[in-house]
Amino acid sequence: MIRATNLVAKAAPVRVGPLTLRLGPGAYALIGRPADGVALLLSTFAGRARASSGKVEALGSAPWNVNARRGIGYVAIDAPLPEMLRVDEALTLAARFRGEENVAPADRLAKLGIEALAKRRVGSLRLEERRA
Repeated sequence: MIRATNLVAKAAPVRVGPLTLRLGPGAYALIGRPADGVALLLSTFAGRARASSGKVEALGSAPWNVNARRGIGYVAIDAPLPEMLRVDEALTLAARFRGEENVAPADRLAKLGIEALAKRRVGSLRLEERRA
C-alpha cells in the first residue's frame, strides 16, 4: 500500500502536489510525460526522491526504509542496466543486492511471459524489453 498525504515533491522545473491518495496492493502505472511530474511522483513513492512537504508511506513506513523498498517495484524511464551482462545474470545480481530469496531468473521472467530474454545481453534489448 502507498499512502500520500498533502504530498508535495519538487525537482526543478517540475512540481507535483499537494496530493492525497491511497493505492492498495496491486500494480499501477501513471501515464504522463516527465514534465507532467509522473517520473518525480513515482520516484517519491519508491523512496528515490524525497517529498518537499507532506507525507508518503509505502507498506506502512517511509519508502526509503529498507523493508519497504524490498516490497516496491520501480522501473526508471530509461531502465538503466549493466550493458555487458546477460539478462539472467543481471537478475541474479539484483536479487543478491536486494537480499531477496534465490529465485531462478527464468522463473521471474516467466511470470511476465518474457523468459526468452534470459540469455540475451542487456545491451541488445530494446527499451521496452529492458523495462519489462
